[in-house]
Amino acid sequence: MLKKQGDWMELGCANQQKSFKVATVEAWGCSEKHPVVGWFGMYPPLLMEKLRFSEATHEAKGNKMRVK
Repeated sequence: MLKKQGDWMELGCANQQKSFKVATVEAWGCSEKHPVVGWFGMYPPLLMEKLRFSEATHEAKGNKMRVK
């Protein structure tokens, strides 16, 4: 998904009381098209970064990630 995007993609990260923002990593993870629907959340992007599969910004708001 990130390779198809080809550039930075917003993470999303809405709290559970809000619906997620469209065209974000969170929206993709919660999509019915995703093989593990609803599980993706915000932890795997951090793991992907730690394993050096991706890189992410670390701002107070509006964080993004992209594939390396």
